[in-house]
Formats: sequence, structure tokens, C-alpha cells
Amino acid sequence: HVVVDGSASMTVGEPSKELFIKKLAAALGYVSLVNNNRVSISVFADGVVGQLANMRGRNYLHQMADFLLTAQCDGVSQFETACRQIASGRIGCGVMIVLSDFLFKEGYDSGLRRLIGRQYDLYVIQVLSAQELSPDFAGDLKLIDIEDADVAEITVSAALVKYYKRNVTAYCNELKDFCTRRGAVYALANSGDSVESLVLNYLRRIRLLR
Repeated sequence: HVVVDGSASMTVGEPSKELFIKKLAAALGYVSLVNNNRVSISVFADGVVGQLANMRGRNYLHQMADFLLTAQCDGVSQFETACRQIASGRIGCGVMIVLSDFLFKEGYDSGLRRLIGRQYDLYVIQVLSAQELSPDFAGDLKLIDIEDADVAEITVSAALVKYYKRNVTAYCNELKDFCTRRGAVYALANSGDSVESLVLNYLRRIRLLR
């Protein structure tokens, strides 16, 4: 089961996180379908906003591609609501992969707890843009939250950039530790990197793909 973040924050970055995550979801779905595994894909924003369930076999490749290509990234993210819906509908056992930036104002804890369990092996892939990982801004800026339009005015200095990078690293490490302590596998991806390299190398190394 591939769970894809479809909130407005995914449109951020160059290249965008949206493009990276959709390509990654398509690659994971392709590998699973050609190997005749059962595949479901859910897109969430303020809950689950789209889903293709119980696909099996190559005949679903075009349907999967159309679904991902036409899925719109818009609206606010309500991760816990989406996870509650997904958890209530899951059947059997298998692998669950969550693709998101995990930049939720309400946090990720309660949502991920709903997905962690004996029936599913959980893989958490956090996707951030190069600009989020290492911003290249300076001077007086007005920051507008793309999801809820909250505004903050700041002056970007070298010291502030250093502080920001330290906080981003700490946040990612906290998410990784949260997952590791609960038996889930965590990976961090840069939307500017190659999806092909991530799939063929790193995801095989962590045994998500064989």
C-alpha cells in the first residue's frame, strides 16, 4: 500500500516534491504490478482524497499512471485523519510505504502510530526539496504558508540559516528515531535527486525492493 501526500506543500521546490513523489510512487507500483503483487495507492490531504485499491498485474499499469498524473496536490494536510481512514480499511498483511515531507503542523506521531502494527511492514520516506534542506535566501522576507496562508516576516542572516539547517537536521533525525524505535524503516530523499538511483540502490539496500 503506497500512501502519497497530496497536500499543497508538495508543490514546493525545484524540482517539486510532487513530481518526485509521483515518480517514486509510480516506480514502486510498477515493480509490484509486474511481479504480480497486490497494490493499493492512496492520496491524502485533509483525509484520503483519492484511492486505487487492490490492483494486481500489468493490466493496471495504465490506470495507475493516469491516477498519479491526474492527482492534484492542493489543500491542507490532515495526516492523522488520513491515517485513521487508511488503518480502518486495511485488510490482511503486507508492506505500507508513506511518501511525504512530514511537515505537518499537527505533527506526525498520532498518524504514524495508527499505521504501525503487526500486519504491515511500514516504510517512511521523507521527501524534502533542496531549498528546504539548504536554503539560499538572504535579506528581509515574507513567508506565506502555502496550505493555510499563515504569514511570517523574517530577516535571513547567515546565523539564521545555520540555525534553520540545524533544526531541519534535528527534525529529520527525530522522525527517523521515532520510526526506528517502533520497527518502521525511515529514509530521507532530496526531490532534486534521481528517483531511479533511489529505487535501484538505496531502496534495495533497505530491502524495500528485492
